[in-house]
Amino acid sequence: MRLILFLVTCITFISAQTYYVDKNLNNTAYFHTIEEAVDAMQAGDTILIKAGTYKERVYIEKSGTQSNPIIIKNYAHDKVIIDGTSINWDGKDWGGLFHVDGAKHIKISGIKIQHSTHAGIFLDNVQNVNIKNMQTYDTYSSGIGVWNSSYVEVQHNDINLACNDGGQECLSVSNSHHVNVTYNEVHNSGPGTNGGEGIDIKEGSHDVKVKYNEVHHIYGSSRPGLYADAWDVHTHHILFESNKVHHVGGNAMSVASEMGGLLEHVSFVNNIIYNNADGGLIIGGWTADGQDVPSNPVEHINIINNTFYNAGGDGIYIDNTDVKDIKIYNNIIQSRNKVELPIYIKEDVDLSEVDIRSNLVDSEPYSYGQIGDIVGYPLFVDALHGDFHLHMNSPAINVGLQNNFSLIDYDKNSRLKDGLWDIGAYEYKDADFAFLIPIWYLIML
Repeated sequence: MRLILFLVTCITFISAQTYYVDKNLNNTAYFHTIEEAVDAMQAGDTILIKAGTYKERVYIEKSGTQSNPIIIKNYAHDKVIIDGTSINWDGKDWGGLFHVDGAKHIKISGIKIQHSTHAGIFLDNVQNVNIKNMQTYDTYSSGIGVWNSSYVEVQHNDINLACNDGGQECLSVSNSHHVNVTYNEVHNSGPGTNGGEGIDIKEGSHDVKVKYNEVHHIYGSSRPGLYADAWDVHTHHILFESNKVHHVGGNAMSVASEMGGLLEHVSFVNNIIYNNADGGLIIGGWTADGQDVPSNPVEHINIINNTFYNAGGDGIYIDNTDVKDIKIYNNIIQSRNKVELPIYIKEDVDLSEVDIRSNLVDSEPYSYGQIGDIVGYPLFVDALHGDFHLHMNSPAINVGLQNNFSLIDYDKNSRLKDGLWDIGAYEYKDADFAFLIPIWYLIML
């Protein structure tokens, strides 16, 4: 029996192939297009793509296995571009220039996708697919879209000029579960009139983690940087942790149920929000345009240990009368211009469903119950230059509420070292910073 297993293993190893793609090399051992190599590949194979601009659409339906995944990547450090200029396909209002359909166990990395007439990278009904170190530029719709999929990793990608007059969002996850969206940069969105949010987790998705991403320069007054929307189906267990959102035209972060589906168990932890045109986080009660929806249920929302430093808009705004179990703990909420309120709760919201504790705000929060927090300046190290670590004299140190949501801070330092939580995204480390209060803070005071 052991001999048979050994022989099967050897046969599997020997059968794995490495295919090379080089559009510029006249060599019959090399494929001249990526799609030719994709057509030839089997489980366990690797495709290495040499430098060049490939004007083609790549469509993948074949699968690897858990022990023998398919790998598609650039050769060495070669610059590989897939250019969709003037490339159309059937049903071009759906799908992507680099499209993976119904496949499993694939790893894709090191390729730039540009000028797509719809999405850049599109995953539909896939499992165990890893998209890493990719770039998308100038896509009519999403830079990266994940639909009807599970166990997907989207990490260390650069998404630039997505939603360039099309719909969807710059990075969209729809009706998918067990998806990790980590260490991506999403920036400089297009001028589209529909959609265009930075990262959107929506429409039946669950068990999704959005961590350590940077979202910035998302243009348009109604476009948030991070968004969770149930639409019309149950959507749940979404974590937005340790992201940076800045220079966004709308609210930095939003949750909603635009067509009445239950949205629940969404957590915002250790996020750093600054220099955005509108508010920090809004729990929306809006409905999709032209629709009549009896309720917009949003429940079990946790807003814990975030740092808000915005140009305008309310710090946290609850604009939904259907909310239940909202926790707002340990947040720093400071407005650069003091144009709005740190915490605002819409009239007719049931205040018994909103638990507000241990936040540091720069003016008394207006919440129809005058729920008290700590009022004062947080004393950041250098907010003007985007450093929101706490100064040694900050009133945010050691006064936070202990909780199970933020056991580590943005820098991955433990909050358990002394059992005393700080307020905001960072735990104070006394060895890291100077001992003088910043002069610009003294001027503000």
